[in-house]
Order: sequence, then C-alpha cells, then structure tokens
Amino acid sequence: MDPYQAARDWVDKIHDVHLKDTEIRAAVLARVGINPPSPASWWRYRIPGQGQIDWPRFFHRVDG
Repeated sequence: MDPYQAARDWVDKIHDVHLKDTEIRAAVLARVGINPPSPASWWRYRIPGQGQIDWPRFFHRVDG
C-alpha cells in the first residue's frame, strides 16, 4: 500500500493522524518471509521519522 497516495485519496475525510513508523528489515524479510519459523523479525517499530515513512512528504498537501 502506498501511504502517500492513500492520504491524497482520502485527504478530505482525514481528521486526525496517529503517527507510527516501522522499519522493514529487507535482508531478513528476503531470507525468512513474513511468517518466519523462528523469532527472526523482519520489521520493528521505530520512532516516527526513524522508519520507512517520509513524514514531510506524507503531510505535504498537493493542490490540483
């Protein structure tokens, strides 16, 4: 899912935003998949701005 496009598509319906960010560990994901048999985690929560989401891009309003 593209969070930037989703925000643009629903901008008139969004009244509140709760920030949460996630780091995707691509090397682990490629090796074990989304349901690893061991506790190897392919993602982890991060402080907003330290993960995958570009927050200035997310909040930038594109007119037109």
